[in-house]
Amino acid sequence: MVSLRRDRSLPRLSWSSVVEMKSGKSFEGESVRSFLERVRTFAERRAEREPAGSMTMEGSGIGEVVVYSMAMSPYAAAVRLLLAEKGLEYNQREIKGMKREQIQPWFARINPKMTVPAVTLAGEGGVETTLTDSREALAYFEREGAPGRRLVDPAKERETWSLVDEAYAIQLAALYCDRFRRTKPAVLEMMEDMHAKLLSELGRLSEEEPQLREEYEAKKREKETYLENFVRGSGKVAENEARAKALLDRAESLLGPPSTQEHEGFLFGKYSVADVVLTSLLATLLTFDCEPLQGRPNLAKYWDRVRHRPSYAKAGVVHSLPLWVRVMTSLASAYYGGRAAIARMLKAK
Repeated sequence: MVSLRRDRSLPRLSWSSVVEMKSGKSFEGESVRSFLERVRTFAERRAEREPAGSMTMEGSGIGEVVVYSMAMSPYAAAVRLLLAEKGLEYNQREIKGMKREQIQPWFARINPKMTVPAVTLAGEGGVETTLTDSREALAYFEREGAPGRRLVDPAKERETWSLVDEAYAIQLAALYCDRFRRTKPAVLEMMEDMHAKLLSELGRLSEEEPQLREEYEAKKREKETYLENFVRGSGKVAENEARAKALLDRAESLLGPPSTQEHEGFLFGKYSVADVVLTSLLATLLTFDCEPLQGRPNLAKYWDRVRHRPSYAKAGVVHSLPLWVRVMTSLASAYYGGRAAIARMLKAK
């Protein structure tokens, strides 16, 4: 267990990382940022060491598969989970979001959207295919003739992909930003500061990398829209809460008592790509305390089943905030809360 305490010898609002372990050891004078960097690096290295799969792509016309991922991305988690369920081997490259690796030129050339996941597949004759979003990747690995077992029942293909698309219509940022707005508003201030730095770096890269200027300018516009719609504003909350409720209620109904047809405890009988997407969605909603299981007993039992499948651990799906994120949000609450208190005092004078 790790705890942080304020070093009272320092000036107000200047934080040191006096990090105390149960063993009694401490790291006096180490900066909070340095400590968080060590925690995050350890987690990322551990994720990179995790085995990825068991079945090769031999004979499929597909060579090496590389998944560019972030541990907390539900979309990257869906691709990893699909590949794990299909028993397919892949190499995972963790993109370090705190270092803004996703906007660096080397990655922008792989995925001009500068988002995860991106999947590269080496083909015959050295030709490489790049999949730049998770929905595209799910369809690619579920196409006719793709390696591994099928995760779509041909007889239920339309309703399976319909549920997948219903899940993709939910803008998750609206939900977790609203959660922070109501419980930890300082986190939104931290996010705004982080996005300001991101926008500044995008502007710099746009000037330094003229061959990628169009992509960087598009990314700037996207992040500015994100700030306005989700971090600063709450106008998108109601519609996305409604979408999430409709999907979760539909899942609760599908998981109800079996009819005369065979029912194996999943959305459409056997485990399918719809279960892959719902699992990653539930994991994210639980991570941010959005309470998707409340009042849905069938979904609660379902969640217990899917998170204990071997593929869940193999894919590295997470349903709680990592330690370094919890520490960072706690520090943000203290720092921005203190800054706001000082501002109020100065205004009152």
